[in-house]
Amino acid sequence: MTNEELDALAERELRIAQEETERTGSPLARFLVFSPEGTDIIAVDGRIMNSGQAKTELFRSVREAVKLKRAEAVIFVSDIWAGKSVDPEKYRLVQRFEEEFGIALNVEQMHELGIVEKREAIMVAIHTPLKITHITQFYKRFPQEKRIEWQEQDRMDDTVGRFGGKAMFFEEAQKA
Repeated sequence: MTNEELDALAERELRIAQEETERTGSPLARFLVFSPEGTDIIAVDGRIMNSGQAKTELFRSVREAVKLKRAEAVIFVSDIWAGKSVDPEKYRLVQRFEEEFGIALNVEQMHELGIVEKREAIMVAIHTPLKITHITQFYKRFPQEKRIEWQEQDRMDDTVGRFGGKAMFFEEAQKA
């Protein structure tokens, strides 16, 4: 599967997630695992994504599926709270702190410290053995009007070696 094909599938998943959010309030969290045998879809109750322990187990299960199926790519869709930097200097200090001490602040903590603005977003991630892409579609809810305003979209492309965390679907699967 080419990067262009994965990008097109991710854009399709983002459009579906936007429609789901407008219709039900949040998208269905899901993993699409692409292998030579076909595509497996792992649908998840979004509340699981709010539990660190449950999320760790879920990601471990996806890594196992990647290894078992000899997957070539995973697309992951979820709604998230994202932070948008409001103080670049403080944000750089947090990054240096994380690098030096290995302790990461979450969005809520950075929001409380005035480092980021906490915003709702849909995140679509593309993971391959070599590359990770995160597409973040920000939005704002207007509950009284029962509408959602779609805002800017960010895209981050990186190599697997520079990305860390429990959502590593290929690097750990290949080491096992």
